[in-house]
Amino acid sequence: MQLLSGLVEKMDKRKLLCIEFHLGQRARYDFVSFLFGDKFFYNLNDQSPEIGLPFPLLKDDLCCEKWLGLEPVKTYTQNGFLVIKNSDYLLLGAAVSAKSGEDFEEDVKDLYIELLNFVSNEGFVNLVRFWNIIPNINYIDNGLERYKRFCRARNRAFVYFFSTHKELIRNSFPAASGVGSKGEEFIVLLLATKFPCKYIENPRQVSAYNYPPIYGPKPPSFARATLVKDEVFVVSGTASIVGHRSLHLGDPRRQLYEIEKNIKSLLSCVKNGSNKDVKAVRVYIRNRNYYSLILEEINKLYPAALIVMGDICRKELILEIETSLCL
Repeated sequence: MQLLSGLVEKMDKRKLLCIEFHLGQRARYDFVSFLFGDKFFYNLNDQSPEIGLPFPLLKDDLCCEKWLGLEPVKTYTQNGFLVIKNSDYLLLGAAVSAKSGEDFEEDVKDLYIELLNFVSNEGFVNLVRFWNIIPNINYIDNGLERYKRFCRARNRAFVYFFSTHKELIRNSFPAASGVGSKGEEFIVLLLATKFPCKYIENPRQVSAYNYPPIYGPKPPSFARATLVKDEVFVVSGTASIVGHRSLHLGDPRRQLYEIEKNIKSLLSCVKNGSNKDVKAVRVYIRNRNYYSLILEEINKLYPAALIVMGDICRKELILEIETSLCL
C-alpha cells in the first residue's frame, strides 16, 4: 500500500460562501474547510486548513463547508497522513491509489487499521465519523461490486482493531458515509475525539451492521449517527432506506422526503433532538438531471444545502444527505 501525498494547493482568494457545522455550542475557530471540485488536495495551515474533495459542485453560489472548533488547530503531515487537531478533536486523512479485487480490499483494510491505531495512540479513542470516497463505487470488480468489497475490508479492519483494543466496546461503530467518485483514489477521512460518544441507531431502519447477506458478504460497519458529549449530533450519510430496503426507486422527490423522515427520526432518539431544526446539509446526487428538482424541494426543507455530484452506495438510490448540528 502506497499512501498518496495529495496535491498541495492554495485556495482561490475570492470569498467563498460556506455552510457551517460546529463542534460545540461555543465553537468559533476554523477547524477545517472542505472544498469541492474534481480532485483531492489539501492546504494545511494552522489558521484555516482546507481539504479539497473530488465531488463536482452543483450549486455554484455555495461552494465550501466549514467546520468550527472550540480551539485553534495544529496541522501537519505524518507517515502519509494529513493531520488536523486541537486538544479535543483530531481529523486524519489519507488516500491510496485504488487497485482492483482483493488488492483493493487489502489496501482498505491496512489503511483503516493504520488510521485507527494512529488516533488511538494519540489518545483520541472515541470515533466520531468516517468519510469514505470510493472510486467507481458500483463497479463490478472481479465479480463483486466495489462497495461490497469495501465493506468486507472495513469489517476485517474493525474486527482486528476491536480484538487488539479490549477496552473498546465491540461494534461501537461511528457515523460514516461511503460515496463514489470518478477519480482513481480511495480517500478516507476520520474524525475522532477525546469527548465521550454515543452511537445512535434509527428505529425506522435496520442497523447497517445487521443487514442481511443480500447486501454483500459483510454488512456495512457504521452507526446512523454519533452523539458527542451529549451536544454535537453528527448524522451519517442518509438515504431513502426503511428497514433495510431502498424505497421510491426512480423518484428523487419521494426519496428526498423519505430522507427527511429518517433524519427527523434520528433526532427524536436523543434528548432535545426533536426540538432542533437542521440548518445545513451536504447533499450528494447521482444524476445532474435531477438537480433543479432536488434544489427546489430541498430549499423547502433546509435553510442551506451544498449540493455535489457523487454516486450513492446502492445504484438504485438517487441522493444521500449528511449533516451535523448542536443540540
